[in-house]
Parts: sequence; structure tokens; C-alpha cells
Amino acid sequence: MVVVPAALAENAGHHIRKEQRMKVRIDTDLCTACGLCTDGVPQVFKMGKDVAEVITPEVPPNMEKAVRDSAADCPAEAIIIE
Repeated sequence: MVVVPAALAENAGHHIRKEQRMKVRIDTDLCTACGLCTDGVPQVFKMGKDVAEVITPEVPPNMEKAVRDSAADCPAEAIIIE
């Protein structure tokens, strides 16, 4: 399957699946507020009062690898990638 950026797909004149961005969320029941995600990807995660929070649920393409790495490194497995 070929994934085409949305702007190109709209102008192509045929039905092409639009690029979908990675989405991320924090399972607040699992998060221990260790800060690994906020230290590793401060553009996407911030520390809230009791747990980490997602700043932007749609991950910019250039941050996808860093978010995947943070999810893999999370000791509580609280980072959910959709």
C-alpha cells in the first residue's frame, strides 16, 4: 500500500488512503510519574500534578521514533500508542 500525504491525496483525483498520524495517550491508572517520557520527549509529554500528560495526542512524524522509544522504556507500560 502506498501512503500519500493528505494534501496530495485530495488533489490526486482518486481515492487514496490519507496518511494517518500516530496517536498517543497515557494510561493514568498505570503511570507512576517517573518522568522518563517527559525527559525524553518534552514536545509530546509534560508532567501533570500526579501523572504524565500528553501535550498533543497526534504525534508529529519527526517525533514518532522518540515516542515509540519512550513507550518501550516506560517502566509502568503506561504509554499507549494507537
